[in-house]
Amino acid sequence: MIRKAVNKDLSEIAKIHKDNFRDHYLGNFSEKLISYFYESFIGLDSFIVSDSESGIQGFILGGGNVELNSRKNLFVNKYPLRYLSEIMMRPRTWYASIVKFADLLKSKLIYRKSGSHPIQSKETFSLLSIAVAKCCQQKGVATEMFKYFESLCPLDSFRLTVHSNNLKAIGFYEKMGMFCFSVSDKNSKGYCKVVRKTK
Repeated sequence: MIRKAVNKDLSEIAKIHKDNFRDHYLGNFSEKLISYFYESFIGLDSFIVSDSESGIQGFILGGGNVELNSRKNLFVNKYPLRYLSEIMMRPRTWYASIVKFADLLKSKLIYRKSGSHPIQSKETFSLLSIAVAKCCQQKGVATEMFKYFESLCPLDSFRLTVHSNNLKAIGFYEKMGMFCFSVSDKNSKGYCKVVRKTK
């Protein structure tokens, strides 16, 4: 069953994230901090889980870029001490954390000067994260969630970025009809899916 994510799902979502993304930035942190991160997105129609009698099989999270960035900021503002203490305990996250905080500070300064957020000039719909529990992979769970997410997209397309070395994910996105476009990060690839043709 596909449904919206709720608070009681957070610990399972964090475990699935940790199992799938240990080499990604957020995957370096504790499951507790990961659950705090996802807590900020509860309530979004485009934060969904695949649920079964045995538990959460997978999850997918996305939405409008303005809303997603607002929710990320909510996480940082709600748990700053926990976030900073976990960063300090994990030296391999230091560089990426400095970059993320610099980007956050830069966007806040631009917002204060201009009154508009730099990313708000053109709204886009993005898939931020998708993961399936290891025991449920290769059973069509990701495909079912992806198609449901696609049906929620209010625009004529949605996009995502993926690590260039994540060949399994790239193969899945291409199978689902996404096409590649270049992004500024040399370690990432951008993918876009046209949902409906622009009139």
